[in-house]
Amino acid sequence: IAGPKLTGIVNLLGIEPLPPLERPADFALHQSRRSFHVARAWVTALGMEPGPDHFFVSLTNLGGSLGHGERGTTDAATSLVGGAVAGLTKTLSHEWPQATVRVVDLPEDIATVDPLVVLGEALTSGGFREIGLSGGVLRVAETVDTTYTPTEHGLGVDTRWLLTGGGRGITAVIAQDLAGRFPGGTFVLVTANSAGSTP
Repeated sequence: IAGPKLTGIVNLLGIEPLPPLERPADFALHQSRRSFHVARAWVTALGMEPGPDHFFVSLTNLGGSLGHGERGTTDAATSLVGGAVAGLTKTLSHEWPQATVRVVDLPEDIATVDPLVVLGEALTSGGFREIGLSGGVLRVAETVDTTYTPTEHGLGVDTRWLLTGGGRGITAVIAQDLAGRFPGGTFVLVTANSAGSTP
């Protein structure tokens, strides 16, 4: 990566095809790690956290509908790689809140999309972290806050929750939230921590 004048990166690792004889899960991990190393090298070259004048855009090709098109997602390998790179990129958007960090999902035949349109939408589509482009249509995903009651889901004292993870951090927060929203039931924690450690 060049010096500090590099104001942006367009990450193509999410659209790279699966090499012959490579397992999809291994390739997805490889591409997300490569994306991480690119991001880290860029921060090192900048000598600071990316700011308002910087952008990091990752491309995926899940059909241009963020994996939710009429035909569903594309093949498993493409979905794994696109999801892995998109997930890392959305994490970077939290790490670098001042920069423009975005995932742009493209149609399976990416040659049908003008690269200048892709870059233009990537840099001007408001605060959305993930956009899809297909057939001249821009798609965005939004989260909606919703409240559920235990009776809607049939959850109660007979419910058993299986949680995997370290027993601390996000796993503990999720367990506490579930217990608060859906009282009763049994929580089973599967962890590599020793029985004597404090979850």
